[in-house]
Amino acid sequence: MSDKFQKLLGDLTAQYMMDVQELRDEVIKLKSENEFPKETPDSSEPAVQQQQQQQQQQQQRQQQQLQQQHQQQEQEQEQQQPQQQQQQQHQQHQLYQREDSLQSSGSLHSGDSLQTSAGLSKADLHADRLDRALTSLSRVEVEDEIPAAEVNHCARIANFLQSDVYELLVGFIVMMNVLVMGAAVQVQGTELGYSLAYPGYAEPNAGWQVAGEVFAGLDLLFICLFTMDLLLRTSVLQIRFFKTPSNWVDLLVVISGWIEIFGSGFMDPFFTRMLRLVKFGRAFRAMQLSKVSHSLKIMGKCITASVGVLFWSLCLLFIIQCIGGMMLSILVRPFMEDTEIDPEVRRLVFRYYGTFSGSMLTMFEVLFANWPTACRILVDNVSEWFGLWFIIYRCLVGFAVLNVVNACFVQQTMSVAQQDTELMIITKEKTKKAYDRKMHILFQALDTSGDGIISWEEFAVLLTDDRFLSAMEIDPSDLQGLFEVLGDGSGNISADEFEMGARRINGAARAVDLVQLVSMVKRLDSKIESSATCSRQLRQLQQHQQQQQQQQQQQQQQLVLRSTLKEANNNNNNKQQQQQQQQQREVSTPRPVAKKKTEIRVPLHAEL
Repeated sequence: MSDKFQKLLGDLTAQYMMDVQELRDEVIKLKSENEFPKETPDSSEPAVQQQQQQQQQQQQRQQQQLQQQHQQQEQEQEQQQPQQQQQQQHQQHQLYQREDSLQSSGSLHSGDSLQTSAGLSKADLHADRLDRALTSLSRVEVEDEIPAAEVNHCARIANFLQSDVYELLVGFIVMMNVLVMGAAVQVQGTELGYSLAYPGYAEPNAGWQVAGEVFAGLDLLFICLFTMDLLLRTSVLQIRFFKTPSNWVDLLVVISGWIEIFGSGFMDPFFTRMLRLVKFGRAFRAMQLSKVSHSLKIMGKCITASVGVLFWSLCLLFIIQCIGGMMLSILVRPFMEDTEIDPEVRRLVFRYYGTFSGSMLTMFEVLFANWPTACRILVDNVSEWFGLWFIIYRCLVGFAVLNVVNACFVQQTMSVAQQDTELMIITKEKTKKAYDRKMHILFQALDTSGDGIISWEEFAVLLTDDRFLSAMEIDPSDLQGLFEVLGDGSGNISADEFEMGARRINGAARAVDLVQLVSMVKRLDSKIESSATCSRQLRQLQQHQQQQQQQQQQQQQQLVLRSTLKEANNNNNNKQQQQQQQQQREVSTPRPVAKKKTEIRVPLHAEL
């Protein structure tokens, strides 16, 4: 029903445009007729009357067409669903409003035209009214097109702000800002090293002193660029801008930068340094380059997926380190409390194992970095048995536990990378494009005639090229079957057929016979389907013929029965008529009086 509704709307629009075109033609015709000079009033009156008659006839035809259209619309509305009826009524209402607006515009301008053109005829006034109506209609159409153009322009800007090109541009600016901040820190560190009289740092020259002002100007330039980016994205994206968490980081960085610039004169230096640290949050904007770089995107996904494993592995290592640190601190406490031992040695042991925080730091050094130093302090000064403790700890925790944690991280990362469908799609797409490029080059090499078609003579050249056959894992005896598979059975192969067929056998070229068998099966299936459809049609025709024959027989039997019934009825009627006639005859003719016979009875004794 929706297709019918769309078709009806299209017909109405076409009819409306045709009417508008007819009105325009009429305006042009009337203008051309009015340009000729008028000879006499008497001679002009018949022409005006004819024009008025033509206009009346045309208006009648238009009214008839509108009535026919309304009738068709009513019929369609009865067949359509209620929702579609409402839509159609809305469209009709819009059409009526447009017609009313045209009529109202004509009526509004008619008074002015009558006042300004008192000497013109009715045809001239009608032409002027139609011209103004068409002008107002074109103005309305132009006004309707302006918002659509603005919407398209805003949509293009929004798409550009969310595109990869814009992200690359902003990422490049962010990286340049990071490099400038690193250079500024280097210059400040050089000046600080000279002020501390640190060896190797000489007095900075005049260029280093100017560098601070240059870096301050560059910092202001970068803040202006990021502010413009923020305002542009906020004005175009609007509410969508605040739905992304990274955009909030950008907003915080920009606000902190302006606070640092305008508040550095009266704010606390410590707070100013904290605001400078917020600048480094701008580097997180570079993470949005993951939309462009797929490798960076994979790394981000792997890190996000490994958060759970990281948390529980850190909990496990922290518990193990706590237990080991407290054990060593408790074991060496009697040694540190013994006053007979040299105080320097006790201070050295206390430095590593005296407190819980110190022992925890020592245990992390043992696990990840310089474990021989912490071990030698106890082995040389306390007891050699601590060496065995450190060896067992390093083997169990430093080797076994850490390797298990690393294996969990690697497994989680590999599972995320393998489950990344986008990576699989990109890899397959690259492989497919490379294979298509090779097949295109091969087709151009085989097409010696240059007509864009490969014949069997040109294709048979591959028999002499063992490299192609070995790369495709094709036996020379299968080349004829490969030619049939690549083509459509016409004896020639086009470029599209060659590439599609080669893509079909890619990865399984050693089973060309299987591909050929599949193609034969498809052909057989198509033939079987065609034969099945033919047999089904024949069966339907036979059934239809049988039904027709049965109907004809039934009709003949009915005719025979009707004829026999008619004959029987006629015979019965004839018999009844004959009987009635006989009865009437009997009634009309008098019956003769029967004479009574006299019998003479003789007595018995007389007879004797």
